[in-house]
Amino acid sequence: MRHWSFIVKVSILKKFLFLFEFQFPDSQECPSALRLVHEVLQGVGLVFDEQEPNLGVGGVLWDEKKLDDFQNLLYQVLDYPCLSQMGSSGVLDQYFSDVTALIQQQGACGWYILRRDLLWILKTSLRKHHHCYRWTRL
Repeated sequence: MRHWSFIVKVSILKKFLFLFEFQFPDSQECPSALRLVHEVLQGVGLVFDEQEPNLGVGGVLWDEKKLDDFQNLLYQVLDYPCLSQMGSSGVLDQYFSDVTALIQQQGACGWYILRRDLLWILKTSLRKHHHCYRWTRL
């Protein structure tokens, strides 16, 4: 039953994030979008710090090199001087607490849900706020 309640919370998370994007006047659109993405990446980083994905049979079937590359990029982005000064608003704390619990209880299923939600948030942000991002090499 815990899994179904988590799915409902994910739906609530998506509705919240959708509404969150439209709360701000245009002048605050980019800072708000960047802050949201930063908080999501920060939360994902904390989950990786606290939990170690079990790779291979019985765990997640992810390419280990791609996972290492992702984690290295994630930590580089989070350590970037402009972003590392941002604190957490705590808005997504409950979501990441639930994801961590799901990973602890169901392993691979929780990791796949985290991956799905991260991809959704990043794709949505890039689609709706592409003008807010400047691409430079780290």
